[in-house]
Amino acid sequence: MSHKLTNKIGTSFRRRLPKRAIRGFSVVVLLIAIGLCPSHFQVVGQDSSFKGKINPEVVLSPNAKSQLLQKFSLKKGKSYTKEDEKSKIAALESPPSGRYRVSIIGYICEHETRDDIFAYDGLGDEIRLNVDTTVVDSDGQVLLHGSAQSRVMGSVNSDDWRMTRVQAGTADRFGGIVTGNHIPSRPAYAPIFSRIPANTELPFLLFEGDLVRGMNSVIIIPTAWEIDGGAGLWPRFQRAIADAAPAIITAAASLAGGPAVGAAIGPAAQATIGALDHLMTGIRGNDGGDRVVGIHRNGDQESFTPQIIRLNYDIAELALRTRVGGPAPAGVLPIVYNDDGDLNGNYTLYIKIERLDPIQPPG
Repeated sequence: MSHKLTNKIGTSFRRRLPKRAIRGFSVVVLLIAIGLCPSHFQVVGQDSSFKGKINPEVVLSPNAKSQLLQKFSLKKGKSYTKEDEKSKIAALESPPSGRYRVSIIGYICEHETRDDIFAYDGLGDEIRLNVDTTVVDSDGQVLLHGSAQSRVMGSVNSDDWRMTRVQAGTADRFGGIVTGNHIPSRPAYAPIFSRIPANTELPFLLFEGDLVRGMNSVIIIPTAWEIDGGAGLWPRFQRAIADAAPAIITAAASLAGGPAVGAAIGPAAQATIGALDHLMTGIRGNDGGDRVVGIHRNGDQESFTPQIIRLNYDIAELALRTRVGGPAPAGVLPIVYNDDGDLNGNYTLYIKIERLDPIQPPG
């Protein structure tokens, strides 16, 4: 929010409010402008433990659960009201559900990307996280579609970067992500978020919302970008995601009604979303500008296929108990993006899946 807009709002109320009220109003406007208003934090469920990058664009309203249960009841040939949520009998007749949070809690630079010899964008890598999230019910109705980006993490070796970036990495005293760095701290799969300087972009929220068995699902596309300045591949990526939307919705609707089990994370091609296989083809990773990490060779061309997170109620519950090979605890799953050829980039993102509400015992 600009100072001009803030001043305009304040002026419109000045004649009608006493000075004390004007001062209080100005404080609220300032808090909203810098993102510190209490309502900003309350958008993430009822759990205030989340201290990272809150992305309201990927938070499903709690009202969606009531709508899904009402739709379930109508399919069973009976009515459903808000009061039914508090009834034990209604709970026994309703499908199981839970409210979940999915976030990137950290990442490892297994190998830094290729950079120009002058490092105009700062030493080492500069990484921005991106997510595209779609929630769909079993009838194909889109309940949520949102995308969000983190600030750039890396070198802050300029006045402008200190204002717009988050310092990360050990290339020099100003940061810069290099091979072997764990962000925000070691180990990346179980980071300490209280360290100084704090990384305000992690955990990075990918999704929060209710999943009801047989009624809805979520498909999450997280990506990592090397920021070199200039639009680069970003416009093409956005168009490709938009073009793939119908296929994403169809796959999510099928996932909402089943299967009851399946892998939470995998390549798009394995999740029956053909439109996301080779999402961008004919690209060149050395064109300059911002580019996604994970570019592979496809014959004479280069392409990018994203890894996706696909969750319905049963897959989410399974993921909570799943421990993938390696030291990461149950509920923390890795996504690997590595470049082919001389682009060199290799990053592992650690995805944490949490259940926010307690499991209700039967009876």
